[in-house]
Amino acid sequence: MVGSGAGSRTPNLVLTDRYTRFRNRAANSLNAADTAHEKGQEDERPSPRVLCNVCYARLQTVATRANRTFERSQLDVRPIALVITAAAQTCLLVAVEIGFRRGLGPETTRQIAHFVGAASVAALPLFLRLSELIVLAAFFTAILAWTRARHLLSSVHGIQRVTVGALIFPAGLLLAVMLGWNHPGAIAYAALVLGVADPAAALVGKRGDGVSWSVIGGHKTLAGSLAFAAVAVGIGLLMGLGTGDVRILAVFGAGLVLALVEGSLGYGLDNLPVPAVGSLLGISMLGL
Repeated sequence: MVGSGAGSRTPNLVLTDRYTRFRNRAANSLNAADTAHEKGQEDERPSPRVLCNVCYARLQTVATRANRTFERSQLDVRPIALVITAAAQTCLLVAVEIGFRRGLGPETTRQIAHFVGAASVAALPLFLRLSELIVLAAFFTAILAWTRARHLLSSVHGIQRVTVGALIFPAGLLLAVMLGWNHPGAIAYAALVLGVADPAAALVGKRGDGVSWSVIGGHKTLAGSLAFAAVAVGIGLLMGLGTGDVRILAVFGAGLVLALVEGSLGYGLDNLPVPAVGSLLGISMLGL
C-alpha cells in the first residue's frame, strides 16, 4: 500500500535549494544597492532592488507551481504499479487458499495471510504513492467483503469464531500509513507489529492457561498479551539498531501500550487501532 522513500531528490526540493541560493544572492544585492544609494553612487541603470524584486517574484511563482505539481503527482495513480502490486497481493490469497484445500487449517492459513500481508505493507510505502495505497486498501476491503458474503476464501473466513478482523485489516494498515506518511520506519514498525506480534499473541494465548479476562467478542490471556509485548519490543529494538538510535525505555513503553490496546478488544477489532497507534508511537517515541 507509501513513494516517500525514493532514492532521488524530488523536484520541489531541488527548486527549494535553488530558491534559497537565489534569495541569499538577492539579499546581498539589495544590501549593496542600499549602500550605494546612501553614498549617492546610483546611476541611471535600473535599480538592483527593482531587478531583484522582479526576479524574486518570478522565482517564487515557479517554486509555487512546482510544489503544486509535485502535490498533484502524489495524488496520481500509476496503473502499472497498482496492477502489479494488486496482482502480487492477490497471489497471496490464492496461495493460502490452495494451502487450505490441501489440508492446512483455516487458522493457520489465516495467520499466514495476516503475516505476509502486513509485512508487505512495511515495504510498499517505499515504492507506491499514498493515492495508490488508498486504492489498494479499498480494493482488498471490497474483495474480502465480497468473498465473505459469498462464503468463498475459506482460508481466511473459514474459522469458527466470530470476527471482523479480516474486513478491517486493510483499513487498519491504511490508517497507519496515513498517520505515518513521510516516516517509512514508523509505518514499517506498525505493520510488523500487526503482522508478527498479533499472531504470536494468538498462538500463545490459545495454548497458555492462567490469568485471562473477558472483552467484547471474546477473551484475552495474560500469556498472549505478554507474548505480544515481547515481540513488539523485539521489533522495536531491531528497528532501533537498524537506524542507529536505540531507545530502550521508549521501546518497552511502546510495546506495553500496544499490548494494552490489543488486549482490550475482541472480534478482531484490534486490527484497526494497533497499526494506527503503532505508527504514532513509532514517530513520537521511537523516532522512526
